[in-house]
Amino acid sequence: MNETKQKAAKKLSLEGGKNERQEGRHLVSHSEQSEESHYIKLNEITTRSANARNDMNNISCASTDNNYTSKKKAAFTLAEVLITLGIIGVVAAVTMPILITNYQKHVTVTQLKKAYTDFAQAMQKAESDHGIMETWNFADFDTAQDRATYFGENYLFPYIKTIKKCIPTSNECWADNVMALGTSTANSLVNSDNAHVSFVTASGYSGYYWLHASGTGLAYWVDLNGKKGPNRVGKDIFYFQANWGNTGYKQGCYPVGAHEKTSYTREQLLSGLGLSNNRLACKKSTSYYNGYVCSALIMLDGWKIEKDYPW
Repeated sequence: MNETKQKAAKKLSLEGGKNERQEGRHLVSHSEQSEESHYIKLNEITTRSANARNDMNNISCASTDNNYTSKKKAAFTLAEVLITLGIIGVVAAVTMPILITNYQKHVTVTQLKKAYTDFAQAMQKAESDHGIMETWNFADFDTAQDRATYFGENYLFPYIKTIKKCIPTSNECWADNVMALGTSTANSLVNSDNAHVSFVTASGYSGYYWLHASGTGLAYWVDLNGKKGPNRVGKDIFYFQANWGNTGYKQGCYPVGAHEKTSYTREQLLSGLGLSNNRLACKKSTSYYNGYVCSALIMLDGWKIEKDYPW
């Protein structure tokens, strides 16, 4: 009985050892498989890291190449620069004269409108002090110079700010050799006539006037930039009139060409056809009257110098 128990115990011991050895081999096998798996994963990570570095290097190289290519493409050759500058020069040569002319026209209109406003307001203020124009009469003077002097001192200069008066006119106030719009001298605008008076305003423009022999009207000229050039009717010199009494003209102050009771079209003012005196037309020709109605044309055009104006 005891022997049987010993044999059974020994058998169990041998089977237990066998199981332990199998479990040990199984653990060793599992450990080896785990190590191998870790090794494979490590290799994969290493490979991916290496590939990523290669990709970054490739991107960096590509970026460098692209930057180099971009910089290379952005550069201009000397020929291209010279061609571009030449084009800019041509465009400037074409557009600058147009811009300058348009600016000069704008300045002219602005100054002309101011001078006309000053004149009209002066006559209105004179009416307030001396009665309405229809009652004015300057016929009873010994000389034309006396008449012009009296009118200036009492009816004009008190209402326009002046810095210099030339009685009679002289080249201290008014330019010599004033030209008509065409090729002739404006014979009426001379400094040798003792019946004419000139002056310089605080605004910078010059004035020049005389009274009609009948004493019922005033010829009034302005030179917008004083004695500076071009001193040409229709460019910087413009003509107005004031009429009162029985003259056959509109009563009040108007640009010449708008002072008549007949209303003229802009085509008539430009061509002279249909005017009471066609030599007054706002056009360039050989008449010494050319340009006398240019102020009326500018006013008729809404205080603008249009493209067909004989600038």
